[in-house]
Amino acid sequence: MRIAIAGPVATEQIATLLTQAPPDAPSGYRGAPFLGVLVERLLQLGHEVGVFTTDEGLFDRGASGPLTLRGERFSITYCPVRPRGFRFQRGRPGRMLDLFRLERRHLADAMERYAPDVVHAHWTYEFAWAAQSTRLPLLITAHDDPAAVLRLTRDVYRLGRYWMARHVLRRARALSVVSGGLQADLRPLTSAPMTVVANPLAPGMFRANEAFARERAPGQPHFVMAMAGWSKMKNARPALRAFAQSRRDRPGLRMTCFGRDYGPGEAAERWVRAEGLDAGIAFVGMRPHADVLEALARATALVHPSLLESSGMAIAEAMACGLPVIAGRETHGVSWLLDDGKAGMLVDVRNPADIADAMRQLADDAPLAARLGRYGAARARELFDANAVACRYVELYERVIASQAPLCRAVARQPSRTT
Repeated sequence: MRIAIAGPVATEQIATLLTQAPPDAPSGYRGAPFLGVLVERLLQLGHEVGVFTTDEGLFDRGASGPLTLRGERFSITYCPVRPRGFRFQRGRPGRMLDLFRLERRHLADAMERYAPDVVHAHWTYEFAWAAQSTRLPLLITAHDDPAAVLRLTRDVYRLGRYWMARHVLRRARALSVVSGGLQADLRPLTSAPMTVVANPLAPGMFRANEAFARERAPGQPHFVMAMAGWSKMKNARPALRAFAQSRRDRPGLRMTCFGRDYGPGEAAERWVRAEGLDAGIAFVGMRPHADVLEALARATALVHPSLLESSGMAIAEAMACGLPVIAGRETHGVSWLLDDGKAGMLVDVRNPADIADAMRQLADDAPLAARLGRYGAARARELFDANAVACRYVELYERVIASQAPLCRAVARQPSRTT
C-alpha cells in the first residue's frame, strides 16, 4: 500500500530513513515524535510511505514550493509555512488571515502528485483541510477538542484554529481519535464514524521498562514534570505550589521540570522564585528525549497538571516506564488513559492541597506506587504498542479505500478543486 502521512514531523524523527540528508535539510515541524514511530512501523510492515509536513525555514529562505527528500520506500516533502500568524512577511499576510490557504495549497498539490492509495492526516487543522481538498481516500486522526482548546486559550489565533477544525470535522468521512474521552467530546461536531486508536510508543520504551524499575531507588522521593509551555492550559502553578507544600514536612523531596519555558531563568523558574518556592526544584528545560526518560527511570511519579490532554504522550511514556502518574480527574482524556485511577492518582489539579496529598502518599507508600506503576505498564502495552497501532491503522486504511475510492474516482472526473 502507498500511504501518505500528513502532519507535524521533524527531520530528526525520520533521519535514519533517508538515503542522504543534505547538511541544510529542513528541520520540519517538531511536536509529534509518535508520527516518526508510526512511519517506521508502516515501513516495517512492507508499505511505502510519503510524509507531508511544513517548515518555516523554507519560507524564510524564499522557497517558492515544496522540497522532497527520499529513502527506501520512503519520502518526506516539506512545504513552506509562514512563520507569523497575522503580520505580513515577504509580501504575504500572516497564515491565519487566510486560514493557511498558501500552506494548504502546497500540501494538497504535493499529495496529489504523490498519488497514494490513502492519506492519513493528523490533527483537524491545516493538514486535514489540505487533504480534504484532494481527490484521495482520507482518514483523519483527531488529537484534540478544538472547543476545549479555545476555552482555555482565548485569543484570535485559537479562534481561527477552532473554525478550521469545525470546517474539517463537518466534512470528515472517516475519523480516528486518540482517546475514548476525545471521541465523546467530538461527537457534537461531526457525523463521521470514529474509531479509538491511541498514539504509538517506540518499542524500546517497553523493553526498557524492567531496567527502569530496577533503577528506581526507594527512599529518595523525586517527582518529574514534563510540560510544553507556561500557559493556563498547562496549569503548572498549582503543581509547583503543591510541591512546596509537600516539602515543608518532607525536606528531602525533589522535583525536576522539563520542557519549553521550564529551563534556567525561563518563565516557570522566574515565577517560582518570585513566589519564594524554589527550594528542591531543578529547572532543566528542553533536553534530549533520552534525558527525560533517564529522569523517569529514577522518579517516584510524574506530575502532570494539564487541564487539557486528549492523549498525553508524557503520561504514556511514564506508564510504559512503570511510573505512577498524578493528573487531573476532570482533565479531558486523562481519566481514560489512567483507567479511572488504576494507573495513577486522579486529583483536582486546580487545588495545590489535593496534588500535595497525592505526592505525599506516593512518597510514603512504596507498595502503592509500585502497584500503580505495574498496572500502568500493562495498560501502556495494551494501548500504545507501535506494531498493534500500525496494524490497526492499516485495517482502517483498507476500509477507507474500499468506501471512499469509488467516490474519489467520480470526483476526479469533475472540474478541478479549489482550496
